Amino acid sequence: MKRIISLLLVLMTLAGVFSGCSESGSGEGKLKIYCTEAQAESYKNIFKYYNEYCLINQSFGPDYQVEFVTFADDVELYRKASTEIMAGGGPDVFFTEQILPFEKMIGAGTFADIDESAKREGVSFDFSDCNANVMDSGVWNGKRYIVPVVYSARFMSSDKSQLNEAGLKKKNGDVVTYTDLLTPMSRGVKHLGYDINTELLTNRLIYDCVDMKSKSVSFGKEFIEGLRVMKKLYEYEQKNGEVDIEGNPYLEYMEYINPTKRLFTNAQNSFSNAVVDLACSYRETAVDFYYDKKVAESKVVLRGVSLESDDDSGFIDFGIAVNRNTKRMKKALEFIKYSVSKTGQSHITSPYSSYAYGNSFPVNKTVFKKRIKNAREYKDFEQKECAMDSEVMREYVRIAENVGECRLYGGSSYYTENIAGKLINKYLRDELSENKLIRQLSSATKFYLEE
Repeated sequence: MKRIISLLLVLMTLAGVFSGCSESGSGEGKLKIYCTEAQAESYKNIFKYYNEYCLINQSFGPDYQVEFVTFADDVELYRKASTEIMAGGGPDVFFTEQILPFEKMIGAGTFADIDESAKREGVSFDFSDCNANVMDSGVWNGKRYIVPVVYSARFMSSDKSQLNEAGLKKKNGDVVTYTDLLTPMSRGVKHLGYDINTELLTNRLIYDCVDMKSKSVSFGKEFIEGLRVMKKLYEYEQKNGEVDIEGNPYLEYMEYINPTKRLFTNAQNSFSNAVVDLACSYRETAVDFYYDKKVAESKVVLRGVSLESDDDSGFIDFGIAVNRNTKRMKKALEFIKYSVSKTGQSHITSPYSSYAYGNSFPVNKTVFKKRIKNAREYKDFEQKECAMDSEVMREYVRIAENVGECRLYGGSSYYTENIAGKLINKYLRDELSENKLIRQLSSATKFYLEE
């Protein structure tokens, strides 16, 4: 995999050098998007609305629809893409969910400048109704290479009594830092939470210390402190029998623990129905605590886990980039325009979409507010009222609405899987000392960003 990606990067760089300006026009055929077979069903369900939209929009028609070309796995996909990109082709559109080194691809000139291309093609973009902080996350060196479509914030939730027993004095909106986790571990809290594990938190710790845009690396005091907590967390997971059966501490996922036995839960999953159109399958879970004001009063929504106590950052869960080689530039731009419009955002974050289950928020502010309004008006089949006006829900909405800078990744990426992860894995297994880890990680990261 690593060898294939390296070849892909070389080919992308050469393609960028020889291709010059981005292609223009509305070339024949549908928009071509590559994905694995595992991704295909989800994407097709989400963007079937766009394909229907193309048919009823007289300015578009069938040729504006998206077509997903599927591959058995990532290796096959990248091999095909590398060959086509070298020849001046390739897929028309890329999704940031794909495990690709997007920061390297931007530097190699693989993606089109969206704003510049829109002016040339006569496609008008109006991002004024979108969350500005989130949209700015797709701008690199003054050029918009990625357009965020949905995003997430660093959410956690807990119960007030559980927090007190664990020795954490936290109120709604407070940040849980890496060092905060030491207190409940020292008190013998066996289950910190499903999302409190070395794989996810170490990824996010690294993203907090590596600025992909400026190519700066700062594995300083805060990182070392966080790293030591991750080491303790790994040892803690081993002690409690929550290490992956294959023995890979870095790539593990904790086994499912009953939510009532966990100190923290993923608040976005817990509050999912509060920010989506509540219908269909959502009615089945509508009796949870956020529809009962008395129960809601016992809950606390927190931010984290983070390095700093004032961290308000979030993550781009799904974004779109356009291949500068595409001969369907106008179609690609119209696809992006739809994806951030009120119509597109309503479809993409509808109850039928995988992005609606509390994992992501729409970047469109009007659609975001509509979700909140719908949640306030909704009553479940037992006529319980949504606790949207409770303190915990007000804070939840405030955090989501006022998210700060968004990282390009919130979970795994090519960098963490192929560069940082291998070194962290050795450190957690005591195969690499702390000092050697810092030196090797700094060197490998700088080489990766600058090569």
